[in-house]
Amino acid sequence: ADGITEMLITNLAKLSTLKVISRTSVMRFKNTKLLLTEIATTLGVGAVLEGTVSRLNNGLRVTAQLIDARDDTHLWAETFERPFTEVLRLQDEVTRAIASHVGERLSPRDEERLSRSAAVLPEAMDAYLKARHHWSFRSRGDFEMAILYYQRAIDLEPGCALFHAGLGNTYIFMGLYGLLRPIAAFDEAEQHGRQALLADPSSEGAQHVLAAVRLFRDWDLVGARDDLETVHHLLPGDPVICLTLAGAHTAQRDFERAVELMRRSVELDPLDGGMQMNLGDHLVMAGRHDEGVRQLETTVAQYPHLQRARVRLARALVQSGRADSALELLEDAPLIAGTALEVEAARAYVQAAAGDRDGAHRCHQRALELSGDQAFPPLQEAEIHAWLGNREAAFDYLDRALDERTGWMIFLDLEPAFDSLRNDKRYRALRARIRA
Repeated sequence: ADGITEMLITNLAKLSTLKVISRTSVMRFKNTKLLLTEIATTLGVGAVLEGTVSRLNNGLRVTAQLIDARDDTHLWAETFERPFTEVLRLQDEVTRAIASHVGERLSPRDEERLSRSAAVLPEAMDAYLKARHHWSFRSRGDFEMAILYYQRAIDLEPGCALFHAGLGNTYIFMGLYGLLRPIAAFDEAEQHGRQALLADPSSEGAQHVLAAVRLFRDWDLVGARDDLETVHHLLPGDPVICLTLAGAHTAQRDFERAVELMRRSVELDPLDGGMQMNLGDHLVMAGRHDEGVRQLETTVAQYPHLQRARVRLARALVQSGRADSALELLEDAPLIAGTALEVEAARAYVQAAAGDRDGAHRCHQRALELSGDQAFPPLQEAEIHAWLGNREAAFDYLDRALDERTGWMIFLDLEPAFDSLRNDKRYRALRARIRA
């Protein structure tokens, strides 16, 4: 049911005039006792689609109803029974029915897309739905489970673009989060993006994966931005595409467009703490520092267990001369499995930025010990050494980050740790490898 919910959201979001809230936000209301009007107000929508999914012997029964949130009246209701092999066709039928009842005129492209879904093996679709479920949590363990399920779906249906694009997108995030070596993750993403495009040349998911690879691995900022604008035009309601495109614009210092895209992303997924955090990041990089700090503070307050938001806020605080507040924030970090390294590395950054060499060295050493067999990200090493004035070490680790194709290198010019290096010819040579 969760997987089909997400697939319907994805399908509806492709209709250009509808604002459709993303899965992360809507799933918070699964089995809720809140009134529908309260849910609609929280999400900022005028209608709610609700329903149930039941397994039959060899298929599914989906009941769906569209409800006007203003007066709780039914706009439309229908029951669908289809073989499990036709779940993709089923979601297209539901999408078409809803579009007609909200006055959405389908474009010829939408009509063509909604009529081309192929039958898939039930076992493959089951694996795909489980992969999407795990992907939505975006932790190391869940990404790894998503990869296993995506791979099972691909083994059963190697020619399905949907499966390859989903796996490619997973590798993009793992590379950006430092959960895999970036170059290896982005290479895997490219391979599956190309497989998806071979299976379906019109696959928006494949186009997004390949554009993300072009941005984060190839650092082709102009080409990636243009590709992402094309995909965004095709899928204006996808918050992840808005996020990726915002990154391309921020890297080129088009901050107004980047913040606009991030606000749109938050509007589409208002209860996703990660999107809230990324809005704060982009505001900070845009030079709207106080506004960005306030956004990150709000995110930490609303999502206290989102450790990455706490780390981003600490970095922003020390950059504005509030090292004590940054360290206090990190000392109060709740103990969450798998995040100790991230917090300790942030402490090292804060201490280094504040000029506390001894404190930075102690935190840095603890972070290295916590990393164990996992390589400490070279870009973070470079930041710490740059703050401490260790120019040679900083350039050495920046070179390693380049060799690793670290995705965050596109924001190099916006990282204050490297301000002291910018007049060095080595920095200019290094920067030239990132195509603006």
